[in-house]
Order: sequence, then structure tokens, then C-alpha cells
Amino acid sequence: MNVKIIYIYNRSKSKAEQIAEEFKDKSKIIVVDSYNVASWPEQGSLPFGVIIGNIPGDVIMEEDIPLSLFGKEGGVLVEMAYKPDVTPLMKVSKRAGGWKVVRGTDVLLEQGYAQFKLWTGIDAPKDVMRKALTEEVVRRNTDSN
Repeated sequence: MNVKIIYIYNRSKSKAEQIAEEFKDKSKIIVVDSYNVASWPEQGSLPFGVIIGNIPGDVIMEEDIPLSLFGKEGGVLVEMAYKPDVTPLMKVSKRAGGWKVVRGTDVLLEQGYAQFKLWTGIDAPKDVMRKALTEEVVRRNTDSN
């Protein structure tokens, strides 16, 4: 993928360091302790073209995410969280402009399709799976309100 540097932020810095250690032979990985991009080392690798969010959507507030994280106009945000439907990270990426968002539910579905095919040898019933997931997400979001 021609990724020069991977920055990892985790609420638990020790967990981020474990991940960095595990993949150190694959790419240059830098563990950072805040969203404050200006404080990060190696500013020459900015702006990002891809951001993968893996923080639960109800743990962080929109105002905690600096717009500078999305310094490049246009990129891809893969948001692994799927609750709430539009996470704070997704809202900030929209304000930045030009960012394509891949929702956590879409990632979950694609994993499910591939696993179904792997396990059964037949194509996944995508419409049925998408409908079931959508109904469950709606139910859970309704139950939590």
C-alpha cells in the first residue's frame, strides 16, 4: 500500500506500544499520546490519506477531535464503530471536506460475506445479511435511548 508511517493512538498507550511492537517489521510505526497532530513527530508524513477509527463512538466527543487530523482534503476514513450511526469522527471528517467514509457496519458486512463464502463455499446472501444487520443495529440503538 506504500504506507511510509503508521501512527497509532490508543486510550491505553501500553496497548498501542504492544501493537507497534508486533508489526514493527511491516512498517514504521509511531505511537502518539494525543490527537494533537501538531505535537506528533515526523510532520513530513502528514497529511494522512487514510484514517482508521477504532474508538467506540460514544467515548469521544466531536470537539475532542482536531480538524487538523484531516489536514488533507480528500482521503478515506474507515470508521469501525457503528454506534451511533454517525460518529464524532465521521462528523469531523465531513467538515474537513472530500473524505470518503467507510462505515463500521459495511466493514462488518464485508467480513461476514467473505467468511460465509469461506465456510460454506457458496456466495453469501448479501441482501438477507444486510437486512438482518440493519434491523439489529436499529434495535440496539433504539434500546439504548
